[in-house]
Parts: sequence; C-alpha cells; structure tokens
Amino acid sequence: MLAVQTPFCSSQQAMLSAIAGDGGASAAVQWIRQMLPEVLDTTCVHVIPVSGGADSTALAILMVTAFPEVPFRFLFTDTGAEPKTVYESLDRLELFIGRRIERLAAEKSLYDAVIQFNGFLPSARERWCTRLLKLQPYKAWLKQFGSQRLKMYVGIRAEEDDRVAFVTDGIDTVMPFVTLGMVRESIFGILSKTIGIPEMYKHRTRSGCSTCPYMRQSEVTMLLQHDPAAFAIGQQLEKLGDADVARYDVLPEPYCQTSGLARNWLGFPQPDWYQPEVGLAAMRSRAKSVPADLFGSAMQGIWVAVEFWVHDSYLEPVVWRQELVATSTTRHGLQKQIDMHMQHRLSTAEVWHLSREEMQNEARFVLYYLNVDAEVLQVERPGAGSYTWQQGHAYARTKHLVQWAQAALWSVVAGAEPVVAGRHGSVKIEVLGQEVYQPKPPTIEDTYDERYIACPMCSL
Repeated sequence: MLAVQTPFCSSQQAMLSAIAGDGGASAAVQWIRQMLPEVLDTTCVHVIPVSGGADSTALAILMVTAFPEVPFRFLFTDTGAEPKTVYESLDRLELFIGRRIERLAAEKSLYDAVIQFNGFLPSARERWCTRLLKLQPYKAWLKQFGSQRLKMYVGIRAEEDDRVAFVTDGIDTVMPFVTLGMVRESIFGILSKTIGIPEMYKHRTRSGCSTCPYMRQSEVTMLLQHDPAAFAIGQQLEKLGDADVARYDVLPEPYCQTSGLARNWLGFPQPDWYQPEVGLAAMRSRAKSVPADLFGSAMQGIWVAVEFWVHDSYLEPVVWRQELVATSTTRHGLQKQIDMHMQHRLSTAEVWHLSREEMQNEARFVLYYLNVDAEVLQVERPGAGSYTWQQGHAYARTKHLVQWAQAALWSVVAGAEPVVAGRHGSVKIEVLGQEVYQPKPPTIEDTYDERYIACPMCSL
C-alpha cells in the first residue's frame, strides 16, 4: 500500500480508483500535483524514459493522468533483443495514454553487436551493452534540445530509494514514486486497473534483454521453457570449449517421443499435500544411503525443484499448475534460488490474477534428489576456456540439467523403469526422494546481490 497517507485518500484502493477514473477532478490527483510542483515548470522539457517494465509504465500512466496538460516526451531505447512482451506492453501504453513513445535504436542490435565484437558478450563487469545500445542513442537524441533545461522522471520506487537512478549531466532527475511514497504494490495496482501487468513478470523479475546477463539462474531455466527461441540464440552466442560442448551436448531423447505420451499427460511426482512431512521423512531416510561425495562414483547427484500451484478445495487438493523451476548441485543452492523465486511470485501475484495471500497459499515447492549415470549427467561448471553470459554458468549446461531432470521425474509418474533413453543408449536414473520445502524470506545480501541488479536504464 502507499507508504504516505494523505488527507484526500484513506486507502490505496481509493487512490488507484481515482487515478484510473475522473482524472484532474479527483482529490488524489490534486494531491499528486501539489507534491510534484516541478512538473508544472513550463521552461523545461519533461522526459519520461520507458522500458516496457512495470515501474516506468506505471509512472507514465500516473504522470499523464495527474498532469494531462504537460507535453511529456516518452522515450524507449530498443536493443533489438527485448522479449516480445516488452513491445506489447509499450503498444498498450501508447493506446492508453494517447501519446507517442519515441523509439530509438542503435545501428546494430545486441546480437549483431556480439557478432561484430567477435563473440564478446556483455557481463556485470563489461556493461558495453548499456553504453552502446542505450546510452549512445539516448545522448544523440538529447542533442536536439541544445541548451534547453530538461527534467527526467524515473520509476524508482519508495522502498528502493537508495538505488542509483540513471543520471545524465545537466539534466534534473526526478523520482515521483519516492516523493509520493509509492511502493511495488502501488505500482502493480495501477497497472492492474489500467493496461494490465506486463506478461514478462510471470517468468522474470525485471525488464531487459531476453538473455540479459543479470538474470538469475531460475530465470534462465524459465527462459528455456517459455521462450526456447530466445534461449537458443543465447546458447548459440556463448563460446564453449570443445570439452564443455561434448559434455553438455549429451541430452535425453524427447520423452514424449520415447514414451508415447502427450505432454499434457506428463507431470511430476507429488507428495500427499495434507501430509507433507511424509515426503520429508522419505527424503531423509533414503538420503542416508547416498555418499556425501558423488563425484567420481558411478552415479552423479543433482537437486531439482518443482513448483506446484495447489488449490485446497473442499474435496481434495487440486494441482492446477506445475513446472520445474530450478536445479543445483547443492541443497543450499537450490533453496536459495527458491527463496528468491517465491519473493518474486509474491510481489507479482497480480500478473496471475491472484492476491498475495492466494499466492502464498497456493504456490508450493517440492525438492527432489536425483542420481544419474555419472558419465551422462555433467554437473561441473564450464571450464576456463569457455565464454558465457554469466561466469560459471552456461546455457548449454542449464539445458542439459533441466532436460535430464524432467525426463527422470516424468518417467517416475509414467510408471516406467528408472531408465531414460539418451542419444548414446539407455541411462539409469534414480529418484532418491522428495521433500516439501517452505521458502524463507531472502537475506539482505541475497536481495542486493550486485550480480542480479541490472543497469537502471535497462530495467526501470
């Protein structure tokens, strides 16, 4: 809800209704105008950069509603590698506010630039993508204003007021959400009542390129399953050493093909939702026989997390959605991924047409421990001779682990033998147990891990 209470609006609901309703006549809008008097400065050019993400989109709606007379300039810098949902969100925004969004683009798209630079991928340490694809077109666009004063409005929320906004010399940066005390719930509430929440938030935490190096590993796993074409481009642009290519290229045959079952008949092993401790006990008892160090043994271990959405009806629990969301070589690493994943689910529940409370009740996670032939399952990270979007991770490795995990768990539900067909013959797989996991709030260190905080100009 709004962090700042006003004499005009007693609740967030009232304010959002006013914003989406009668415009300048509402008390809420009048309050916004009083809190942001600098917007009425007619000697300035007022610029609102938009990325297609939630924050900048909601800001554009808020500012046009509260200040309909101000000739804002809306700007989007296109990398040519954005998810399709970004462009759909921008189109809906243009229609809603009745203003044109100026769309800039560099001479080359992100992927063309990578090829031009001989495969040199951007990273958290080498952010050439922001400089080349965002900053340069933006600065070139600014030249048209000469010595005119500019104010730029950025969508930094009140709860992240310590986050560095994108700042340009000679331009005043204004953060309306911080001034108004508006937090993430407020932003998503505005979108829910107007053009809808961008679909990208179903599978990723922020806007940005489809293969952004700031994505979490669970987001890369989501990309593989929901946008395989973009995932394939990202994988193709990584440069792996010959040894890594050979290791990760060992994949299972398509399980639908080998089992004769359609995809809608495949699922993951489920615990008794009313007695989750039964699954936990089974995991603990069976894990005792697993060697602490599986490397070099005949079998290789991997942890896998599946997300189930379970509605507790009056008859029995009904699973209405299930998906593999993360893999890890360690239990701690898997739990850390799920903790962050659940926080994202709770903060974007509206995109699924659920309340935060409904998401809290229905999203449940089951951890599995799999044992796979060590000559097949390759859990080691890419070697020193490989160049990838993120250090220590490779798209090919993600695909390798996810597809073997899916095939193994599907085979259990299908009642098949613990053997999965691979390109080089049958592969033995053991599912040693399952455990219902209750996510915990991530630590401050997790939340502000610099590896996952993208450039402001890309992700506002």
